[in-house]
Amino acid sequence: MVFAGLALICSGILVIQYLKYRSNAKNEAARKEEEAKLYGGWLAGQHKFKYKSENGDDLITQPLGEFRASWKGIELRVDLVAECSDEDTCKSLKDQELKVRDLLMPLIQASSQEEVMNPSRKLAFRRRLAEKLNELELKGRVIQIDFTDMTLEPNSHGE
Repeated sequence: MVFAGLALICSGILVIQYLKYRSNAKNEAARKEEEAKLYGGWLAGQHKFKYKSENGDDLITQPLGEFRASWKGIELRVDLVAECSDEDTCKSLKDQELKVRDLLMPLIQASSQEEVMNPSRKLAFRRRLAEKLNELELKGRVIQIDFTDMTLEPNSHGE
């Protein structure tokens, strides 16, 4: 009788633990999917971006090239891609490559490791980069900036 009671209690505990595990797994999957949408997939381990809009259409993007920043003992290398409202805007960014670099470099150099590694601060940083590009005379607008490849490594200059 005691043994049967203990068996029922253990079975109940196992079922409860299994249900908690399943609930956490679903929540984790939903959280990763939301992070991928919010932060361009970088947090979810997707280092390259899929250029599709939410309705499945191809997005209009323009690679902006690699940018570098040096912080205390750390060097940031990041490839940026602009998502544009139309083809003409992306073409205009490509034609004004030097102006784009001149606008973005001071912002990137003034950033910090904490800003780039903190998800909410990184999102705000990406918005500032897009807003800066929208200061150029463009036919459309830059919707957002994505980080397609980001590397942090020890600075070889010993700064």
